[in-house]
Amino acid sequence: MITALLLAIALLLAHPVGAETWRFAVIGDTPCNTYEARELGPMLKDIAAAHVSVIVHAGDFKDSGAVCSDELFDNRRSLLDASPAPLIYVPGDNEWVDCHRLGTGLVSVACRATSLSPATRYSSTGSGKGLPPPGTSSHSESSSSCRATPASRSMPLA
Repeated sequence: MITALLLAIALLLAHPVGAETWRFAVIGDTPCNTYEARELGPMLKDIAAAHVSVIVHAGDFKDSGAVCSDELFDNRRSLLDASPAPLIYVPGDNEWVDCHRLGTGLVSVACRATSLSPATRYSSTGSGKGLPPPGTSSHSESSSSCRATPASRSMPLA
């Protein structure tokens, strides 16, 4: 028994296993207003300066009551595309579930979810990070199919 234990220890010492350091950052719930939108670029630069391998945005790049317009989504994509470190965006509920509500655009949940789907919204022929240039879309629906209705912009939140 002791011989087997000593042999196991010897084998472990003979083949040291080196651990590789892998650093990443997780952000979310930003930018939800104009101040945060202005500060997102400097924040992403500061995070990248810490030599992270990747930044994960865990969703909610808009306030739950903000209108779900294509213009807002294109603006947020542009801000995230400017990240100096690789960035993975995971849609939050504010970007699709809340979009069907009165005051946020009355956008179909299915339409917004489709527009956020990496398989349908993003293409590898875009900006070099796997995303198309802002204002473009690779999904088959017309870009107006997920636009907020003009009347909803002036309606109170439900």
